[in-house]
Amino acid sequence: MTLSQPSPTNPTPDPSFQPQGWNFDLEIHSQARFRFGLPGFEHLNQFVIAVVKDFPPFHLLISQDEPQVNLLIIRTELLGIYRSIEIPPAELKKVGAGHREDIESYVVVKVNQEKNSLTANLRAPILIHRETKAAYQAILDRKDLAVDYPLVPA
Repeated sequence: MTLSQPSPTNPTPDPSFQPQGWNFDLEIHSQARFRFGLPGFEHLNQFVIAVVKDFPPFHLLISQDEPQVNLLIIRTELLGIYRSIEIPPAELKKVGAGHREDIESYVVVKVNQEKNSLTANLRAPILIHRETKAAYQAILDRKDLAVDYPLVPA
């Protein structure tokens, strides 16, 4: 795995870095620094984003301190509903961004093996400033956005 642009505030993971529970070929794509952690994991701040080479366009958001904490994610730009997921300026400011173009955004993907389906939570996008790597998971108060948006037909 390779890592681009390591910084002193977000150290480069060990080259043998592998999250628990996944046996995929991964390549570190980026970093993310959550000032207040993620909901449910407030104590974790430093994450990497790894490309799942065998399953594009999916990525893993992996805690550097506790690799067993990892989430399957996908870039929101790849979703047909992307343009309707407006990010309020107040949410952009939480990562120091002035415009949507300043951020990369992802949504968490849920795998339901029983139903053989993948869904995404559109109400809680993960925002990452492209330059500083400051990150925040926004919670959008919009009933028109699904918490289980289907990615693959059942």
